Amino acid sequence: MRRLAPLLLLALAPFFMGMSKKPKYTITIHAQAEEMDVPQTMFPINIGGKQMLFKILPEFSQENVVAFHPFPADNGNGMGVALQLEVRGKGNLEIATRTRQGEFLLAMVNGKPVDYSQITRPVSDGIFTIWQGIPEEIVAEMDKKIRRIKAGGPPSMSKDMEFVPSTRKERKRAKQEADRLEKEAEKARKSGKPVEPEIPSLPAGNVSPQLPVEGGAPPGAPADASVPSQPAPPAPPPALPR
Repeated sequence: MRRLAPLLLLALAPFFMGMSKKPKYTITIHAQAEEMDVPQTMFPINIGGKQMLFKILPEFSQENVVAFHPFPADNGNGMGVALQLEVRGKGNLEIATRTRQGEFLLAMVNGKPVDYSQITRPVSDGIFTIWQGIPEEIVAEMDKKIRRIKAGGPPSMSKDMEFVPSTRKERKRAKQEADRLEKEAEKARKSGKPVEPEIPSLPAGNVSPQLPVEGGAPPGAPADASVPSQPAPPAPPPALPR
């Protein structure tokens, strides 16, 4: 597993070459691959005691994120984040979740697998949650460029048409506007004016299974554990082995 991260970062290099400069962090979401796919386009990961193949090129990445909401992971393994995607990322997520029912999506941070979830329903709202494994330093970096999800979700041009910033300039303007509103709210608080609390509005989601760092079955799983054909009810994940 330790050797896998550098290889994946190397394989992902062409994907990030279009960026103006090297990103300070990467968050990528990968769909499962087929055994008949070209070997150079996929990589293996052990999940629940079973080896699975995932596509090297992600369905979407941090470049598709226009807003986010961080929270402490329930199992203490770093932070979790809910990601609000722009149009392209939202479309890719919906296509993947509509056409790959029962399959898995793998979340990777800086080329390292941190979490996974099984697809049980189409996701059409453009929000994807990583439940664990996000370092606080990355959350701090995200805060520099990406706005937080606020009550009511992304801004809209009208009640009938959803609009989220999709270009870098639009995302930058959205971040600047969010910072301006936050400063105004802070100024109002200091002056004693009443300020309505901003509570993030996020859909409920299932806690994903635990991803073994060095492969093999999750802690507490039976020896003959395999990928379930039906999703299990949500349950708190076990502690990650050190």
